[in-house]
Amino acid sequence: GLYNTSYQLLMIPITQLRDPLNAVGIPAMSSLDFKGDRYRGYYKQYVFLLAFFSMPIVVFLAICAKPIILLVLGQNWIGASLIFQLLAIVAFIQPAASTRGMVLISSGQSRRYLYWGVINAVLVIIAFFIGINWDINGLIIAYAIVNYAILIPSLIFCFHNTSVRLNDFLAEVSSPAIFSLIGGAVTYLVYQQLPDWHSLLVLAICFPIFVATYLLPWIIMPVTRHRLLKVKELTQTILQSIKNRKRK
Repeated sequence: GLYNTSYQLLMIPITQLRDPLNAVGIPAMSSLDFKGDRYRGYYKQYVFLLAFFSMPIVVFLAICAKPIILLVLGQNWIGASLIFQLLAIVAFIQPAASTRGMVLISSGQSRRYLYWGVINAVLVIIAFFIGINWDINGLIIAYAIVNYAILIPSLIFCFHNTSVRLNDFLAEVSSPAIFSLIGGAVTYLVYQQLPDWHSLLVLAICFPIFVATYLLPWIIMPVTRHRLLKVKELTQTILQSIKNRKRK
Protein backbone atom coordinates (compact mmCIF):
# COMPACT_ATOMS: atom_id res chain seq x y z
CA GLY A 1 0.00 0.00 0.00
CA LEU A 2 2.78 2.44 0.87
CA TYR A 3 4.60 1.63 -2.37
CA ASN A 4 1.50 1.91 -4.53
CA THR A 5 0.36 5.17 -2.97
CA SER A 6 3.84 6.70 -3.17
CA TYR A 7 4.20 5.70 -6.82
CA GLN A 8 0.81 7.10 -7.78
CA LEU A 9 1.42 10.38 -5.95
CA LEU A 10 4.83 10.80 -7.58
CA MET A 11 3.53 9.98 -11.06
CA ILE A 12 0.59 12.40 -11.02
CA PRO A 13 2.55 15.54 -12.02
CA ILE A 14 4.80 13.56 -14.38
CA THR A 15 1.85 11.97 -16.16
CA GLN A 16 0.06 15.31 -16.44
CA LEU A 17 3.16 16.69 -18.14
CA ARG A 18 4.24 13.75 -20.27
CA ASP A 19 0.95 12.50 -21.71
CA PRO A 20 -0.07 15.75 -23.47
CA LEU A 21 3.46 16.11 -24.84
CA ASN A 22 3.40 12.55 -26.18
CA ALA A 23 0.00 13.13 -27.74
CA VAL A 24 1.56 15.88 -29.84
CA GLY A 25 5.13 14.62 -30.17
CA ILE A 26 4.58 11.10 -31.49
CA PRO A 27 2.33 12.08 -34.42
CA ALA A 28 4.62 14.98 -35.28
CA MET A 29 7.73 12.82 -35.31
CA SER A 30 5.93 10.07 -37.24
CA SER A 31 5.34 12.54 -40.06
CA LEU A 32 9.05 13.25 -40.40
CA ASP A 33 11.83 11.23 -42.02
CA PHE A 34 13.40 9.42 -39.06
CA LYS A 35 16.80 9.55 -40.75
CA GLY A 36 16.59 13.27 -41.45
CA ASP A 37 17.82 16.37 -39.64
CA ARG A 38 14.29 17.67 -38.96
CA TYR A 39 13.44 14.50 -37.05
CA ARG A 40 16.59 14.79 -35.00
CA GLY A 41 15.98 18.47 -34.31
CA TYR A 42 12.39 17.86 -33.21
CA TYR A 43 13.45 15.07 -30.88
CA LYS A 44 16.13 17.23 -29.28
CA GLN A 45 13.63 20.01 -28.62
CA TYR A 46 11.10 17.54 -27.26
CA VAL A 47 13.42 15.75 -24.83
CA PHE A 48 14.86 19.07 -23.66
CA LEU A 49 11.41 20.47 -22.89
CA LEU A 50 10.41 17.29 -21.08
CA ALA A 51 13.60 17.28 -19.00
CA PHE A 52 13.36 21.02 -18.29
CA PHE A 53 10.05 20.54 -16.47
CA SER A 54 10.10 16.94 -15.23
CA MET A 55 13.53 16.87 -13.57
CA PRO A 56 13.03 19.87 -11.26
CA ILE A 57 9.53 18.66 -10.36
CA VAL A 58 10.89 15.29 -9.23
CA VAL A 59 13.76 16.85 -7.26
CA PHE A 60 11.43 19.20 -5.42
CA LEU A 61 8.98 16.38 -4.64
CA ALA A 62 11.84 14.27 -3.27
CA ILE A 63 13.18 17.00 -0.99
CA CYS A 64 9.77 18.00 0.34
CA ALA A 65 8.38 14.46 0.45
CA LYS A 66 7.35 14.62 4.10
CA PRO A 67 5.31 17.86 4.00
CA ILE A 68 3.76 16.86 0.68
CA ILE A 69 2.63 13.49 2.01
CA LEU A 70 1.37 15.05 5.24
CA LEU A 71 -0.58 17.64 3.29
CA VAL A 72 -2.03 15.32 0.64
CA LEU A 73 -2.42 11.99 2.47
CA GLY A 74 -2.22 12.81 6.17
CA GLN A 75 -0.22 11.65 9.18
CA ASN A 76 -1.11 7.96 8.73
CA TRP A 77 0.89 7.83 5.48
CA ILE A 78 4.09 9.43 6.78
CA GLY A 79 5.81 6.04 6.44
CA ALA A 80 5.65 6.49 2.68
CA SER A 81 8.13 9.39 2.76
CA LEU A 82 11.29 7.31 2.29
CA ILE A 83 9.64 5.13 -0.37
CA PHE A 84 8.54 8.30 -2.15
CA GLN A 85 12.09 9.66 -2.12
CA LEU A 86 13.61 6.39 -3.36
CA LEU A 87 11.12 6.22 -6.21
CA ALA A 88 12.06 9.78 -7.11
CA ILE A 89 15.59 8.56 -7.93
CA VAL A 90 14.11 6.54 -10.79
CA ALA A 91 11.54 9.18 -11.74
CA PHE A 92 14.32 11.76 -12.14
CA ILE A 93 15.51 10.21 -15.40
CA GLN A 94 12.50 8.11 -16.38
CA PRO A 95 10.41 10.70 -18.30
CA ALA A 96 13.36 11.70 -20.50
CA ALA A 97 14.52 8.09 -20.89
CA SER A 98 11.03 7.00 -21.93
CA THR A 99 11.47 8.97 -25.15
CA ARG A 100 13.43 6.00 -26.52
CA GLY A 101 10.06 4.30 -26.99
CA MET A 102 8.76 7.38 -28.72
CA VAL A 103 11.65 7.18 -31.18
CA LEU A 104 10.98 3.52 -31.92
CA ILE A 105 7.25 4.07 -32.42
CA SER A 106 7.60 7.15 -34.60
CA SER A 107 10.30 5.53 -36.74
CA GLY A 108 8.17 2.44 -37.37
CA GLN A 109 10.52 0.02 -35.62
CA SER A 110 7.82 -2.02 -33.88
CA ARG A 111 9.89 -5.20 -33.77
CA ARG A 112 12.80 -3.43 -32.07
CA TYR A 113 10.27 -1.84 -29.69
CA LEU A 114 9.04 -5.33 -28.78
CA TYR A 115 12.58 -6.57 -28.21
CA TRP A 116 13.33 -3.62 -25.97
CA GLY A 117 10.14 -4.20 -23.99
CA VAL A 118 11.07 -7.84 -23.35
CA ILE A 119 14.67 -7.02 -22.38
CA ASN A 120 13.55 -4.25 -20.04
CA ALA A 121 10.92 -6.44 -18.39
CA VAL A 122 13.37 -9.30 -17.79
CA LEU A 123 16.01 -7.02 -16.27
CA VAL A 124 13.49 -5.25 -14.01
CA ILE A 125 12.06 -8.56 -12.80
CA ILE A 126 15.56 -9.83 -11.99
CA ALA A 127 16.22 -6.60 -10.08
CA PHE A 128 12.98 -7.07 -8.14
CA PHE A 129 13.89 -10.62 -7.17
CA ILE A 130 17.29 -9.44 -5.92
CA GLY A 131 16.09 -6.30 -4.18
CA ILE A 132 13.15 -7.89 -2.36
CA ASN A 133 15.65 -9.64 -0.08
CA TRP A 134 16.08 -6.23 1.59
CA ASP A 135 12.35 -5.50 1.86
CA ILE A 136 10.55 -2.78 -0.07
CA ASN A 137 13.37 -0.24 0.13
CA GLY A 138 15.82 -2.76 -1.29
CA LEU A 139 13.42 -3.50 -4.12
CA ILE A 140 13.17 0.16 -5.09
CA ILE A 141 16.95 0.65 -4.87
CA ALA A 142 17.48 -2.37 -7.11
CA TYR A 143 14.92 -0.93 -9.54
CA ALA A 144 16.81 2.37 -9.58
CA ILE A 145 20.16 0.67 -10.13
CA VAL A 146 18.93 -1.35 -13.10
CA ASN A 147 17.29 1.72 -14.67
CA TYR A 148 20.49 3.74 -14.58
CA ALA A 149 22.66 0.75 -15.55
CA ILE A 150 20.71 0.11 -18.75
CA LEU A 151 20.17 3.78 -19.64
CA ILE A 152 23.12 4.24 -22.01
CA PRO A 153 22.94 0.79 -23.68
CA SER A 154 19.18 1.10 -24.12
CA LEU A 155 19.46 4.52 -25.75
CA ILE A 156 22.10 3.26 -28.17
CA PHE A 157 19.90 0.26 -29.00
CA CYS A 158 16.73 2.31 -29.49
CA PHE A 159 18.36 5.13 -31.47
CA HIS A 160 19.96 2.69 -33.91
CA ASN A 161 18.98 3.27 -37.53
CA THR A 162 17.65 6.78 -36.80
CA SER A 163 19.20 10.23 -37.01
CA VAL A 164 19.10 10.57 -33.21
CA ARG A 165 22.32 9.88 -31.34
CA LEU A 166 23.21 9.21 -27.72
CA ASN A 167 25.06 12.53 -27.49
CA ASP A 168 21.86 14.32 -28.52
CA PHE A 169 20.05 12.92 -25.51
CA LEU A 170 22.89 13.59 -23.07
CA ALA A 171 23.40 17.15 -24.31
CA GLU A 172 19.71 18.03 -23.97
CA VAL A 173 19.15 16.61 -20.48
CA SER A 174 22.46 17.60 -18.89
CA SER A 175 21.62 21.23 -18.07
CA PRO A 176 18.14 20.48 -16.64
CA ALA A 177 19.66 17.69 -14.55
CA ILE A 178 22.54 19.76 -13.17
CA PHE A 179 20.44 22.86 -12.47
CA SER A 180 17.72 20.75 -10.83
CA LEU A 181 20.27 19.24 -8.47
CA ILE A 182 21.70 22.67 -7.68
CA GLY A 183 18.25 23.99 -6.87
CA GLY A 184 17.56 20.86 -4.87
CA ALA A 185 20.75 21.21 -2.82
CA VAL A 186 19.98 24.81 -1.86
CA THR A 187 16.36 23.98 -1.04
CA TYR A 188 17.41 21.01 1.06
CA LEU A 189 19.72 23.17 3.16
CA VAL A 190 16.89 25.63 3.77
CA TYR A 191 14.41 22.84 4.48
CA GLN A 192 16.70 21.33 7.11
CA GLN A 193 16.75 24.62 9.02
CA LEU A 194 12.99 25.08 9.16
CA PRO A 195 11.15 24.40 12.41
CA ASP A 196 8.34 21.86 12.61
CA TRP A 197 5.84 24.18 10.96
CA HIS A 198 2.65 23.31 9.11
CA SER A 199 3.31 21.50 5.82
CA LEU A 200 1.65 24.21 3.76
CA LEU A 201 3.93 26.87 5.25
CA VAL A 202 7.03 24.73 4.67
CA LEU A 203 6.07 24.24 1.03
CA ALA A 204 5.27 27.95 0.66
CA ILE A 205 8.85 28.73 1.74
CA CYS A 206 10.67 25.95 -0.10
CA PHE A 207 8.91 26.15 -3.46
CA PRO A 208 9.87 29.73 -4.43
CA ILE A 209 13.40 29.11 -3.19
CA PHE A 210 13.67 26.04 -5.39
CA VAL A 211 12.19 27.76 -8.44
CA ALA A 212 14.54 30.71 -8.03
CA THR A 213 17.67 28.61 -7.57
CA TYR A 214 16.70 26.38 -10.49
CA LEU A 215 16.06 29.23 -12.90
CA LEU A 216 18.97 31.44 -11.80
CA PRO A 217 21.70 29.45 -13.62
CA TRP A 218 19.58 29.50 -16.79
CA ILE A 219 19.35 33.29 -16.58
CA ILE A 220 22.89 34.26 -15.58
CA MET A 221 24.77 31.94 -17.96
CA PRO A 222 24.83 33.26 -21.55
CA VAL A 223 25.15 29.74 -22.95
CA THR A 224 21.83 28.69 -21.39
CA ARG A 225 19.91 31.99 -21.37
CA HIS A 226 18.72 31.54 -24.93
CA ARG A 227 17.50 28.03 -24.05
CA LEU A 228 15.24 29.53 -21.40
CA LEU A 229 13.68 31.80 -24.00
CA LYS A 230 13.28 28.78 -26.26
CA VAL A 231 11.32 26.97 -23.53
CA LYS A 232 8.65 29.66 -23.61
CA GLU A 233 8.40 29.46 -27.39
CA LEU A 234 8.24 25.64 -27.44
CA THR A 235 5.68 25.54 -24.62
CA GLN A 236 3.39 27.95 -26.45
CA THR A 237 3.69 25.94 -29.66
CA ILE A 238 2.90 22.64 -27.96
CA LEU A 239 -0.01 24.11 -25.97
CA GLN A 240 -1.47 25.43 -29.21
CA SER A 241 -1.04 22.01 -30.84
CA ILE A 242 -2.82 20.35 -27.88
CA LYS A 243 -5.72 22.80 -28.19
CA ASN A 244 -5.99 22.14 -31.92
CA ARG A 245 -6.08 18.38 -31.34
CA LYS A 246 -8.84 18.73 -28.73
CA ARG A 247 -10.92 20.79 -31.15
CA LYS A 248 -10.64 18.02 -33.74
